[in-house]
Amino acid sequence: MKSIELNGKTYKIEFDINSGCDMEDKGNKSIGAIVNDALSNLSLTSARLILWGGLRKNYPDLTLNDAGDLITGDRIEILNVCIEEMKSAGFFGRAGEKKLPPKPKV
Repeated sequence: MKSIELNGKTYKIEFDINSGCDMEDKGNKSIGAIVNDALSNLSLTSARLILWGGLRKNYPDLTLNDAGDLITGDRIEILNVCIEEMKSAGFFGRAGEKKLPPKPKV
């Protein structure tokens, strides 16, 4: 879990399977597509969705609009904190995890 200061208040950012599913349901696309949209396409909608997903576990009553209201500063810094927490939660595989080669087709 990471903490981030937004609008003068400290918030806990934490991702789990439920927050990931919530983001995919709301965004109608995969986590990978949401992150790519936020970083590569600079999508404000995806940036807001990622922050909302990271806040869901500790602030379940927070709405998407509430999350958007918290993004008043450096959006990239906010995304970096969220994405680092997503990595820690295993959203993109575990650090140092060895990938097994594909099994030969029989």
